[in-house]
Amino acid sequence: MSRQYSLELKKRVLEKLYSPTCLGLSSLSREFGIPVTTIFSWKNQAVKQASPSKNILPRNWSYSSKVEAVLEASKLSSEDLGGWLREKGLYSEYLELWKKEIIDMGQNEPNDTKEALKQALKENAQLKAELRRKDKALAEASALLILKKKAHLIWGNDEED
Repeated sequence: MSRQYSLELKKRVLEKLYSPTCLGLSSLSREFGIPVTTIFSWKNQAVKQASPSKNILPRNWSYSSKVEAVLEASKLSSEDLGGWLREKGLYSEYLELWKKEIIDMGQNEPNDTKEALKQALKENAQLKAELRRKDKALAEASALLILKKKAHLIWGNDEED
């Protein structure tokens, strides 16, 4: 038997959930007498309805989305930042990591990037050549081992003579 809750109650619970003073789902559950799983499902529904892109994991965000999030977060006060992070489904660690990524990207000169790419392509070609050489040597060693086994089967063991 599932209990029906009013839209007003859902809205109040979600507003309280996203407020900076919220202590978590279990405290809301006790305060309103609603199961934690119900509040959690309301939260997920609200996130899906607000923006389908919010369901994308933060590690899969595009570079431009990360930049936008960092810029948006930098404009917020520390009190508002907590609610904003919960609303976006982020942790402050993501913002710090993304800031570092942005700074690192800004420090790479285009020439440095081109040189690094050339070096990586050269190294890749060398590694491929070495791999081909080793594959050929392995195939040859395998063929010799098979021939040796067949020779023993055909002519027997040399030690018997």
